[in-house]
Amino acid sequence: MKNNKKNRSNRYIFLLIILILVLFFGHRKTSPTNEICYKTNCFHIQIAKDEKSREKWLMFLPSLAPESWMLFIFPQEWIYDFRMKNTLIPLDMIRLDWNLKVVGIVEALPCKSDPCKLYSSVKKSKYVLEINKWISSKIWLKIGDTFKLKE
Repeated sequence: MKNNKKNRSNRYIFLLIILILVLFFGHRKTSPTNEICYKTNCFHIQIAKDEKSREKWLMFLPSLAPESWMLFIFPQEWIYDFRMKNTLIPLDMIRLDWNLKVVGIVEALPCKSDPCKLYSSVKKSKYVLEINKWISSKIWLKIGDTFKLKE
């Protein structure tokens, strides 16, 4: 009899723990994340859609997490110039056309004061993806490759 009560009690405790886990994790608020994927690798992105967010971008940040990238979205395809003023970390600027195809990859170095080098492109782009400089070579990224955007 005692053993039967003990098993029932253990079963109730187990069910209670499962219920608590379901309530906690099942109803947890999650915010939608933006991701960009290349082959089987997906990365979180911060999106800069407007002039103000594109101006500030990665200024004064001491580091950028390898899985967190910055995506600049422009209203149209064009040759957009970038400067690295007050950017403390070396980056790869990956220029993408309207179809998210890589049309340029440039290593951009930090610049603390003017005059800062101007990073331009030969081909028009609608998007510019900024990542830590070592990641593009680690994932074997090359011109002509295509990304996929998940929102």
